[in-house]
Amino acid sequence: MTRFGYQLQLTFKRLILRNLKFFFFNLILPLIFYLLFTKIMTIDMPKEALVVWKENYLISMMLYSMLLSAVISISNTLHDDNTQHFTLFIELTPAPKIYYYFSTLLVFICMSSLSTLGLGLFGILVNHVSFSLLSWAFLIFILPIIASPMMLIGIMISFSGSSNVINLLSNLIVFPTAILSGL
Repeated sequence: MTRFGYQLQLTFKRLILRNLKFFFFNLILPLIFYLLFTKIMTIDMPKEALVVWKENYLISMMLYSMLLSAVISISNTLHDDNTQHFTLFIELTPAPKIYYYFSTLLVFICMSSLSTLGLGLFGILVNHVSFSLLSWAFLIFILPIIASPMMLIGIMISFSGSSNVINLLSNLIVFPTAILSGL
């Protein structure tokens, strides 16, 4: 196995298989918002408008999940790696440190795809949302790649120091971005 392949495998196990916080913040929280705004807050909405609303809001929650993952999860994960001296382990391995960051980005892209798939399946089962096959492919595979600049912002935030500063900066970026973008 190549050095990058080993790093990718290690990062995948560490971040996906052992990270239950991801499922709460990046999947369940958007699911709760989706249920709230498509089942409870839409009581008097006409049926035609409701169908469009459910589809649009599902995409919004997919984007919100990616935003949470890209900025908050990445910055906290990298900060935790630094405080728990996992980055020292990475520096002692013969692989370049860029493999660590690149594998982290790839794993978070996979995590975003998984959360998009989970949200999509939830939308299908609960609200009978339907998209074309091309739209599903775009949402699951292309959209997480497009969100990678936000992941770079998460990486930059992780270098800001203490966990308090990281959480403050993450929230100052995520929530205004979500509000200004219409999510």
